[in-house]
Amino acid sequence: MDQHPGTQVWAATGPLVVLVVAVLGVLGTLRWVPRGHLGVRLRRDRVRSVSGEGLQVGLPLVDRVVVVAEAPDPVDLVVRTTTADGCEVRVVVRAEARLVAPTPMERYVDALGAGRLAAEQVLARWVAGHRVADLPEALLDQWAEVTTAVDREARLRGLRVLDLELEELDVLLAGPALHRGPR
Repeated sequence: MDQHPGTQVWAATGPLVVLVVAVLGVLGTLRWVPRGHLGVRLRRDRVRSVSGEGLQVGLPLVDRVVVVAEAPDPVDLVVRTTTADGCEVRVVVRAEARLVAPTPMERYVDALGAGRLAAEQVLARWVAGHRVADLPEALLDQWAEVTTAVDREARLRGLRVLDLELEELDVLLAGPALHRGPR
């Protein structure tokens, strides 16, 4: 009895296809972690392990490996808020930051994004508590406290803020404040 030609083709190529799929599955969980980066192995969005430079291996189709820079480029924080006396301002601050390595079994979050958002919220609250005329002097007098508060909130989200540098402080002359008329 003759076999169907399709059966012969599958018998010849089937093991090759299975081998290629298996190799791709294994390669999909192998990641090289370069110097200055962390390799974070995740399973269902939970941290399984964290490694430094070298090869990070996970289980095929189960684990995912994320490579993140330990020392990201300077992080720009941009805040647009209203001061205590109703003036709209924009503050641009450059942060020198480092990632805090996540611990196994915690839920993985994008530390850079979450830390940046937390830092911007701290800055916005601080600016909103001051009058626009008092901001320059308050920034000089309280900059260390502002940096500490920003670091405290950002660190809870996996980003350690080492230093802040004020880039811009702008009073915005457009928007609702101009339409109110004289006081």
